[in-house]
Amino acid sequence: MGVKLRERAGKGWYVLTDWNGQRKAKFFGKDKALAKAFAAKLAAKLKWAEQSGEAVTLATKDGTIPTVAGYLRDWLKVYAEAHCKPSTASGYRIVLEHHVIPELGTRRLHEVSRIDIKRLIAEWLARGRRSGRFITS
Repeated sequence: MGVKLRERAGKGWYVLTDWNGQRKAKFFGKDKALAKAFAAKLAAKLKWAEQSGEAVTLATKDGTIPTVAGYLRDWLKVYAEAHCKPSTASGYRIVLEHHVIPELGTRRLHEVSRIDIKRLIAEWLARGRRSGRFITS
């Protein structure tokens, strides 16, 4: 685990994190004080999560944690449709709308655990998911 504050020449301040093998960077422009405060708050949150075993959750700007459906639909619009081929984004949309969202969509992100995902995949396999394609029923 690590949270670092770095200045990139001519660009501004970044907060860099390494949490459970995932690295992220957040840009703060020229505002060092804001970046420093964010880094301190994030480090405390990650340390608490590590000590208590609680999951680190993503919150929206209003402080609420999004539902799985809301998060995935936003991800489709912001990421998949912008960065993937149209056929790939369409495939993601079909799988999410027909399989993931009906099962987990109403739950908040922090309420979904790894075992929930494993159970969902096991159910798909039991229902006939073969050769990379989902069979709709």
